[in-house]
Amino acid sequence: MKLLAVNFIALTLAPCTWALGEHEWDWGGRARYAQVDAENPGQAASLLARVNVESAWGDLLGSTLELDAVGTAFKSDHSDGVRFNNEPLIPDPQGTEINQLFLS
Repeated sequence: MKLLAVNFIALTLAPCTWALGEHEWDWGGRARYAQVDAENPGQAASLLARVNVESAWGDLLGSTLELDAVGTAFKSDHSDGVRFNNEPLIPDPQGTEINQLFLS
């Protein structure tokens, strides 16, 4: 639900902010699978999507925004560092967050 809200806000504000400055967009992602072979085995899979926007707001002001969204699978087979269920700890919690935001 949070990812949907972030996408809605980004799509709503993008045309407004696009007209106000010069922007450079970049995106990337990664897929990850981890498996624990122990007395208490576990597995986890995650997909990270990252969006980075560098903006120039005239000659003196710039900004950088980086958003991360992580989706996970096999939730009942591992603990993720936020949710604990007596399974092996494989940290990579699901969610959307601002990874970086700064003015330059």
